[in-house]
Order: sequence, then C-alpha cells, then structure tokens
Amino acid sequence: MFDKFGEFENYEEINKAAAGFKDEGDLDSLKGLAKENGIDEMDAEDYISGEISELVTLTSAALGRLKVEKENSKKDQGILTVLFNMAETMAASNKDDAAMFLTKGKRLDGIIDEMRKEAEKNRSGNCGCVCGTDIDLIRRIRAYYGRNAA
Repeated sequence: MFDKFGEFENYEEINKAAAGFKDEGDLDSLKGLAKENGIDEMDAEDYISGEISELVTLTSAALGRLKVEKENSKKDQGILTVLFNMAETMAASNKDDAAMFLTKGKRLDGIIDEMRKEAEKNRSGNCGCVCGTDIDLIRRIRAYYGRNAA
C-alpha cells in the first residue's frame, strides 16, 4: 500500500503530484498514482483529457484511501465491512471527517485492533461488547484519528 508514490497527507498533495506528472507528459505515472490512491481510472482519464481540473477532491481522496485500506486489510471481513461502510458514509457526508481519513499512518485496521482489545476487557462468557450504536462507532473512529468532535 502506497509503495510507489508514498502516502499523502491531504488531497492537495495528490493533486500537486498529478499535475507534475501531467505537465511532464508521464501519463503512466499519473494513472499509477491514481490507482495507488484508490482513484477510479475514468477519473484519471477525465483529468488527463482536461474534463476535470484536478485529479481528486477532498471527498474522492478520502474515499480512495478507504478503498485502498479495505483492499489491503487482512482483518475479519464482517467487522471490516461494518467499519468501512461507516467510514465511507462519514467521509462522503462531512469534510472534516474526509480530511481525517487522510491522516498519515492511521488505518481503520488500527481501530479494529483497539476494539478487539476493549471487547476482551469487557468480556462476559462468550460475548465482549465495545459499542452498540452508530454514534458510538462514529465517536470511536473520530477518537482514533484524534478528532473528538461529536
């Protein structure tokens, strides 16, 4: 994950790199940059052709990051699906949340690890609970990324 072009901290960095590749005529690298960041190939084509002025928006960069994380995760698919669906909803509906998901070094896999540890602490018999509502999960995600606003 992010092996060739590195991990970007914000969508502006992605757009700057894309503009550099476009200016140099290095369209293969531009397409590779898009792919590595979870950006649809058609969006890269639209950027190359000039139909759109930037490769990514804040929201598309965040959703692309989440897509790449999900594709590269080795975690249990059941938990992963719930967590990523919530994260995608958050990124699509709130600019501050979208920016949060571009934090370098933070991965939703880390939240799963934290939740498992806490569930083990709360274990009673075969059941260990961490959070029960959507807002509990949203708060947990935001806290992990250092964004404690409700």
